[in-house]
Amino acid sequence: MRNICRGVRDTTDEEVVAWFVGHVRNVIESDVHGWPWPAFEWVFLVPPAQEMEAEKDESEDEDMEDDGADMGSNNGDDEDRPIYNPLNLPLGWDGKPIPFWLYKLHGMGIEYKCEICGNYSYWGRRAFERHFQEWRHAFGMRCLKIPNTAHFKEITKIEEAITLYEKLKRDAEEQTFRPEQATCGHLRSGSTDGG
Repeated sequence: MRNICRGVRDTTDEEVVAWFVGHVRNVIESDVHGWPWPAFEWVFLVPPAQEMEAEKDESEDEDMEDDGADMGSNNGDDEDRPIYNPLNLPLGWDGKPIPFWLYKLHGMGIEYKCEICGNYSYWGRRAFERHFQEWRHAFGMRCLKIPNTAHFKEITKIEEAITLYEKLKRDAEEQTFRPEQATCGHLRSGSTDGG
């Protein structure tokens, strides 16, 4: 019997015979009519020792289920393992690095610095544009005593922000209405004919 089974080592003849008889009994007791030749050929290709170890592992797993043990403990090993990220790509929603093509598509390799935010770096155009409404930029503008309005979008240098604010104040003063500078002809001449 030992010579028939290829690749079987470290098993006794009794173990091989017991395994073979058990397997044949299972095949005969099944609802299959006739002899299942593919299953019979498979019997001789799989080493009984490996099959018995697999059955033993399955029975241990069933015992652990019966005891109420957590079967997801193997998943924890995967989570504990560090993530392979040689390019230092940002992490996605699933905690894994985003694909490199997506990284390049969104321009996340481009660094934008904002002097108003204390030289904070923003990676990618989307993050840079979004930061103008965030607290760090608003706080920097408030420290400069400049309102954080849409006029100052894309302005990252302190000097540029102050210069633009002064220009906007001058333009606002020029456009305000002053009654003493009215351009009506009858008010300018000073004539008061009731006529």
